[in-house]
Amino acid sequence: MNGSRTGKIEGVATHYCSIGSGNRLLWVNRGTNAAPTAGQTNPYTLFSYNTNAVLSQRDRRYDSGLRQVYDFLWDADDRLQTVQESGVTRFRAPGDGPAAGTRATNKAGR
Repeated sequence: MNGSRTGKIEGVATHYCSIGSGNRLLWVNRGTNAAPTAGQTNPYTLFSYNTNAVLSQRDRRYDSGLRQVYDFLWDADDRLQTVQESGVTRFRAPGDGPAAGTRATNKAGR
């Protein structure tokens, strides 16, 4: 995106977004062209990245009002190992070692 798009109209709602360094999506906010506040009422998504520039957290409010905050845990080679929600493991890479070439399993049934 590199600043080429900052909004998207979907139905009657406009979704605004911000792209940061490394072409990483930082946030998406419905109806307001400004960074959302964690926990706000309107739908939004906030993305956080670790020092290796890989996704470390996603905080999202859906149309239904449901809010989900996922923490993404990576190994030293930046391979996704675990996804947690409020300390509960929702996804875990199979096996005892790094998950190279394998698929994560869905522990939440979603």
